[in-house]
Amino acid sequence: MSPLDPPVPPDSVLALNSVVSKLKRRVDELEKGAAADGAKMTELNDKLSSIVGLLEGQTAGGPPSGWVWTTMDQEAAAKAWEELVTWRRKTLRARFPTTWQATARPCWYRHPEVVEELSVLYLTWHSAYLDPEAPPRRAADWIDRLPMVRDRLKKLLERCQRSHAEQWGDPMDLEYSTPKDHDEFEIKAFIKADLADRPKSSEAEAEDS
Repeated sequence: MSPLDPPVPPDSVLALNSVVSKLKRRVDELEKGAAADGAKMTELNDKLSSIVGLLEGQTAGGPPSGWVWTTMDQEAAAKAWEELVTWRRKTLRARFPTTWQATARPCWYRHPEVVEELSVLYLTWHSAYLDPEAPPRRAADWIDRLPMVRDRLKKLLERCQRSHAEQWGDPMDLEYSTPKDHDEFEIKAFIKADLADRPKSSEAEAEDS
């Protein structure tokens, strides 16, 4: 070997270099995997935080995670009716008319199952669209549910034209099958009667005493 030739490393050093190279490649793979796992963990944490917020009724300072109509007092029910009727008229009708048409019956508010379906639809819409931390996927999931909800609403209301003939008119009328919305006077009277059957809130009882 010429004095000018670089020294040849011993076999042990070559073997170590090979091991180091393999370890470096493995570290690189682990780092990439850790980054991917970290992204997944971040997504899961976001979902968990969102679920916790919904359960605590703190999402975007809006409505609680669920409405239990059977336990509402007068104040809670009045607020829920106002939110639901307003949302159905301003948002559902304007932005999702096909779904709104499935509820376009003069008596929709008289059917507890329909009110429950619309309540869930409203609360999940609120979570999907008004929560500033909601991922776009939540709105996509909400829209994906609409066809199924429409089908249930149609089935729940399909017999209304026979059971509420006084509101629909003559079955021989050509406009008989045309979707019709509720009468404002009648729904206000219904809500007033509904509230009268509910207990007063603790604050209202304190004021009366």
